[in-house]
Amino acid sequence: MKSFKLLLATILLLLIGAISYGQSGFQVNGKVKGLQADSLSVLHFDTPSAPRFEKIPAFNGDFHFSGKAEFPYFVQIIYLTEDGTNRKLTEFMLENSNLLIVGETAHFDSIRVVGSSSDIILKSYLEEDKVLLKHWDELKEIYDQSKESGDHSTAGIIAKKLNQITEVDRKALLKAYVERHKEQMIAALLPNFCLLSDQLTPDDYLDLYASLSIPIQQSIYGQELLLKSKLK
Repeated sequence: MKSFKLLLATILLLLIGAISYGQSGFQVNGKVKGLQADSLSVLHFDTPSAPRFEKIPAFNGDFHFSGKAEFPYFVQIIYLTEDGTNRKLTEFMLENSNLLIVGETAHFDSIRVVGSSSDIILKSYLEEDKVLLKHWDELKEIYDQSKESGDHSTAGIIAKKLNQITEVDRKALLKAYVERHKEQMIAALLPNFCLLSDQLTPDDYLDLYASLSIPIQQSIYGQELLLKSKLK
C-alpha cells in the first residue's frame, strides 16, 4: 500500500511538473567573465522569415531575458566589441526552461549553455556527425592522392568507403537521433540542422517523419518533413 501511495505521489509530482513546465516559459541568465558590452542583441529564429531582434542590457557580464517559446528554436547572442565589430557570444536551442550561460569572452569555446535538453541533443548529434565528417575528409585526402598517382584500385576502394559514410552512416546517425527523441520537438528539428540536406531522399524524409510520435508528426516541423518526403 505504501509503495502504491509513493508511486501515485510520484506520478502527481511529474504531472504537476509537466504542467508548470508548459506554462512557465523560459528564463535565461548569463554570467560571462570579461564581457565589456553594456547591451546585447538576441536573435530569435522562431519564425520562417528574418530573425526577431531583441536588445537586452548587460552589466559586468551579467544579463537576463525571458519569455515563452511555443516550441524550441535557435537563438544567437551578439555583442559589440571595443573596436566596433559584432561578435557572437553563443548560440543554442531555446526552450521553456531555466537556462544559464557561463564562461569567458576571451575563450569562445568556454561559453556553456546549461538547462536546455534540446540544445544538449542537438549539440550531441552535431558532435557525433563531426566525427564522421572528419573521417570522410581523411579518406578523401587518400582518395585524391590515389587518383593523382594513378592507383585506381585503391581509389575505388576508398570511394566506396566515402559513399558508405555519406549515404549510410551519417543518415543512420540522424535517423537514430530522431527515433531516440521522437517524443520531443527537437527530433523534428534535427533534419533542419544536419548537413545532409543534399543527400536526403524522399524516402529518407518519410523514414524520419514515420519515426516521430504522433503529436510531433502533427506539429509544423513534423508536417514539414512529410512535405519534403513528397516534394523533393
